[in-house]
Amino acid sequence: RELLLRADKLKIARDGLAGKLRRMPRNAEPADRDKRGKTHRDYLLEEMAWLARDVAEERRWKMQQAKKVARAVVRWHEESDKRAQRAVADQYA
Repeated sequence: RELLLRADKLKIARDGLAGKLRRMPRNAEPADRDKRGKTHRDYLLEEMAWLARDVAEERRWKMQQAKKVARAVVRWHEESDKRAQRAVADQYA
């Protein structure tokens, strides 16, 4: 019985410790960031930010182009219907 209680206590202690170990501490950026040279990580983060902006911009552009094409297709179908109606009207006129 005591052995089971001891095992439960160890399990609780291990789970508590494991929870603390799972979270890595956040390191604050050094205050003298401008004084040191850029590291690979700095270049990588800049590239990631640029790529995120580029992808978002391209997505907006593609959505705009898709809307333009959709409007043009709708306009073409409307004009096609009008042409067909005119042709029918000209036949009976």
